[in-house]
Amino acid sequence: MPFDKRKALQTALSYTQQGRLDKAITEYQSVLKADPNDLNVLNTLGDLYARTGNKAEAITQYMRLGDAYRKDGFAAKATAVYRRKCTARTCTPNRAWWGKPNSSSSSSRSSAAGPGT
Repeated sequence: MPFDKRKALQTALSYTQQGRLDKAITEYQSVLKADPNDLNVLNTLGDLYARTGNKAEAITQYMRLGDAYRKDGFAAKATAVYRRKCTARTCTPNRAWWGKPNSSSSSSRSSAAGPGT
C-alpha cells in the first residue's frame, strides 16, 4: 500500500493533541522520510523535539529548516529561523550561515544578515 501522507499527518496531529509526543515524532519522521522537502514537518519536528527536551535534535531540525530556506533564496526566513530557534551556545549566526563558529574578527550582526549583505 502506498504511503498516505495526509493520513500520517492527521495521525501525528492526533498524537500531539493527546500529548503522545514520542508517537507524534515517529509519525512526522515517516512523513519526512517520504517527503524530505516538507518544511512544515521540519519545523514541527523541531518544536516537538524541543518540547520533549531533546535540544540537540531540535537544533538539527531547525538548522535543516533554515538551510532549506537559505538554499531556496529566502534569506530573511532563514535568518528568522536561525535567530528564533538557535541559542547562542549551540548555534551561532556564523555556524548557521557557514557551518563554522563565529570568528573574533566578524560581528554576529553582520554574519546573521547572511551572505552578500
